[in-house]
Amino acid sequence: MLPPIEDLATEQLMETPVRPSWLMGAALGLTLGGAICFTRGWLGAGLVLLILSTPLDLIAARLATLRLKPLAQRMWSRLALWPAAGLALLAIGLWEMRHGTGWGALVTAAAACAFAEAMRIEKSTMPPGGELWLLSRRNAILLAIPFALGGVWTAYLLGLLLYAALSFFIVQRVRHLPSS
Repeated sequence: MLPPIEDLATEQLMETPVRPSWLMGAALGLTLGGAICFTRGWLGAGLVLLILSTPLDLIAARLATLRLKPLAQRMWSRLALWPAAGLALLAIGLWEMRHGTGWGALVTAAAACAFAEAMRIEKSTMPPGGELWLLSRRNAILLAIPFALGGVWTAYLLGLLLYAALSFFIVQRVRHLPSS
């Protein structure tokens, strides 16, 4: 879904003075803005901000590579994207806790964050590749769309918890396979 957007945006931005770091900052700002919207109960607006943030880090990385100035691995805005997405998820859980299903929504969101972070840490020592179906920030955001359209945010939290746990256990299994 995102590659055509990446291609078009990269092509349009290549000859402009837009810096990749600005795009990373915009992705982080949109993600944090989404989290703030969720705490206020503006669930649709929060999701729109998160959706808008999804391709920006990819476009920034591609633009930096094409300009022969790759983004630093330790760039603060790049490192903060994952925790900001976790804050947005916790904000959804907090909203649902206060206005819907009770404390279970917040616990579910926290557990999904914990599994997602554990999976991210375990995956960091693996060689790249084969990650398409594992949980990612973009997959989690795009997964929210059908649940948001149905107005079932608690079901989204449960689905995301299952997705994060399954991704974690898959990474664990692959990582600890006996070598042949």
